[in-house]
Amino acid sequence: MNYFIPPPMFAGHLLWMKSLVLFIAVFFAAQTCAAESILVFDDNPINLEPSFVSQAMDQFGLEYTLESVSIERFAEYLTASEWDLVIMNNTVVDIRFSTVLDLLNTHVVSGGRLIIYSAYHSSNLIDHELWGTLGVDFVDTNIVPYRGEASPVYWWEDTHLIFTYLRSVPEFLENINYWDGAEAWSVQNSVRARQGFQALGGYSETPSEGTAAIVVGNSSKTVYLGYADFINQADLDADSIEDASELWMNLIYFTSYCNVNMVSGLAETSSAFYEACETLDVGPGFTAKDGASVFLSSGREINFKPGFLIEKGATLSAAVCGQSLCETSASPMPDGCHSCVVQICDIDPTCCGTEFDQSCLDKVYNVCNLICE
Repeated sequence: MNYFIPPPMFAGHLLWMKSLVLFIAVFFAAQTCAAESILVFDDNPINLEPSFVSQAMDQFGLEYTLESVSIERFAEYLTASEWDLVIMNNTVVDIRFSTVLDLLNTHVVSGGRLIIYSAYHSSNLIDHELWGTLGVDFVDTNIVPYRGEASPVYWWEDTHLIFTYLRSVPEFLENINYWDGAEAWSVQNSVRARQGFQALGGYSETPSEGTAAIVVGNSSKTVYLGYADFINQADLDADSIEDASELWMNLIYFTSYCNVNMVSGLAETSSAFYEACETLDVGPGFTAKDGASVFLSSGREINFKPGFLIEKGATLSAAVCGQSLCETSASPMPDGCHSCVVQICDIDPTCCGTEFDQSCLDKVYNVCNLICE
């Protein structure tokens, strides 16, 4: 194993590397690089005031644009502005036409972040390219009547940050359809995660093909949810915050910030590239198989957790900058230690030659499109 040796790809300063980077959200604060622009569609059907999404947003004082009634107005918002994060929690309004899904797909393909649950896309949209972009294929749909028991949602990777980092979130084991509406039913979608995407939870106690309910991908910028959040109003950990709200807190930070990245539960068989702005945790359950070429990069440190495995025939390279990309420093960044540093120092060599000042820090967001918190 070769540690702290930048791979040959850095020598050419290939900017396409950014698309391969896996950034996972966290809460530990360093310094905010830029304000977020967040758009939310949340047609809460059971008059939760505020909804679970809004509870999570309000918990951390995040500003956002909310649409809760008109899917057409939501489409207008998508068209009118560029958004850092879009959340679509679509439980009631039927998406009858592809316009919104087209816009969301463009948002993701352009590097935007998306968390989505959609129960009511019409059958003619089941093969829309957005779902492929999010790494899911639909397998089955469970219709839950009013006051009926919905299927539990189990955590398949229970140490993953979306279940543990901001709040420790219990599995959704007490799921009831609480919607007393005109049609009074809830929808649970079972999906299959495509190669390169990670199924973190589903309707079976252990991972099973075609039963996934939570799928992440696109360098941790997207999360697909197969269940309506209102089915779970439990507080199984008795901390006075409903478990569904706690999961939304984790999901929002998971898709937003680059400080800490945890890579776990993956078996790499080819080229893979993972970075963090401050701390990169690798494992448990991370394996580089024979023939894989894995490169790791982080601002301050890389931690290898129990269960991390490099098989014979795999190559591991790693680079550490020695300082956070989310803080200014009187010391310059080592050129080539991180793909974002490469981009910044191509534009402003003083960031790697003199000091990493506020102008350099601003470029973490403005040039690399990474968010520090």
